[in-house]
Amino acid sequence: MKSVIFTLMLFAFTAQAAALTCTEKINQIRQLDLSQKDRILPLFDELETAGCIDEIGPVTFFKERGAARAALGRNDLAEQDFSRLLDHELTPADRADILTRRGYSFMALNQYQKAEEDFTASLTLRPKKKKTGFLLASARRFQNNRTGVVQAMEQVRAINPDSPALLMEIAQFYYHSDYLKEAADTLAAYLIIKPDDHRALFFIGYIAMARQDHNTALDWFIRSY
Repeated sequence: MKSVIFTLMLFAFTAQAAALTCTEKINQIRQLDLSQKDRILPLFDELETAGCIDEIGPVTFFKERGAARAALGRNDLAEQDFSRLLDHELTPADRADILTRRGYSFMALNQYQKAEEDFTASLTLRPKKKKTGFLLASARRFQNNRTGVVQAMEQVRAINPDSPALLMEIAQFYYHSDYLKEAADTLAAYLIIKPDDHRALFFIGYIAMARQDHNTALDWFIRSY
């Protein structure tokens, strides 16, 4: 049913294209079913060919097409749109957002050094953006830069150093990155704040077991019950 509806909307878009302004055309694209972004992309390209970028606004056009391309997995093309965006005058918040988006596309393209550079630049503009901090750590982890990962996580922790929820997020990141010592150290800091959290006690015991420290693991497991 969705496919039929989309086909009818696409037909309507094509039939009315000549009579619509560029702004009206992009508004029609925005109304299309988001699950059909693979069909939406050619319509964005038609707008560019028709010379609609200036009327729509280059920042709006490249941001929306770049987001659609990234969502579809065409990060090679998304990166191009985000790069063109960065040539325009942007607010610091918008520039930070686009740098993060482009960095994410670089990550998907396995270009981790470029991703790291974008995430670092984004954090310079918005140093308290937790998500970007985690992305920076991920980019460095893929480059086997353990020291850099820890530095990035310390920046994230500094956003709210006494937050148990944030400490748990960092510990989980370390654990899934196989940074077991750092995970255990972060959980120890967490347990200073919430010493009776059974989940955290079990988690740190599990990490001790993974590090082959079975006696310590047993102690933590006993405390968790």
